[in-house]
Amino acid sequence: MARRARTDATIRVADGPGVLSVSSLVEDYQGITGLCLSLPSIVGRNGVEQIVRIPLALEEAAALQHSAAVLRESLGSLGPIMAPSG
Repeated sequence: MARRARTDATIRVADGPGVLSVSSLVEDYQGITGLCLSLPSIVGRNGVEQIVRIPLALEEAAALQHSAAVLRESLGSLGPIMAPSG
């Protein structure tokens, strides 16, 4: 399955930029900075060109903020090398 996903992504990028859900470092996405999140992104030959900003309902935005807080806490427990900087 992972090989199939990688092949599909390679084909899409070879055809030109496309929208894929990929993890990348975010800067001020819904107020979240310094974490890698899997978000719909325009991906080209050089990687993520732009994160697609989609409107979120208040409940969705709150859930995303909660997830970011859980990620920060988990990364912080790994020590100073892994602690996010945001």
